[in-house]
Amino acid sequence: MTNGYLTFLDYLELLRRIERRLASGSWFLLHVILFGAGTAIVGTAAWSPYYDPNRQYFINPVIGHWITLWSGVLLAHGLWSFWQSGSRTGRRDGVIESEMRERLQTDDIYLSDRPKDLFRLHGLLNDDIQKRANMIPTLLLFVFINACIWIPWTISGEADSSFAWMTAPILAVPALASIV
Repeated sequence: MTNGYLTFLDYLELLRRIERRLASGSWFLLHVILFGAGTAIVGTAAWSPYYDPNRQYFINPVIGHWITLWSGVLLAHGLWSFWQSGSRTGRRDGVIESEMRERLQTDDIYLSDRPKDLFRLHGLLNDDIQKRANMIPTLLLFVFINACIWIPWTISGEADSSFAWMTAPILAVPALASIV
């Protein structure tokens, strides 16, 4: 019984070491939340107290340009997070192999050194890490769609219309539902 529990504890330690070498996505999630809250606050503050039906723009286009720039930065942050995370197969496998190799060379592993068991361990680590990192690709999809709303809206010269301001918040509902 003790031997099995020690094996479990060693597996958890190995999993933690691997996950420390990968991007967790928590900073990316925080950036997405700040973007959503910031856009909602700025959009509300810029629209409601100063609304004039005779003016030619929905919200001052300069504010929309800054939100578009922020959307691009958010997309770049999402791509970097994905590239460094356990969501990407190549990165995940490389870190798992490196950690297992280091632990085997220093004989710092309580687990079996039989090749069959090591292959199973690699597969188990791969699956666990991929499941824990599944938030990043989901957020990246919504951030990409968000950028596809804001960037063309600004480039097309339609920054005085309400399209991006009305369309982008609709992404919040499925994004939150997929994370929770």
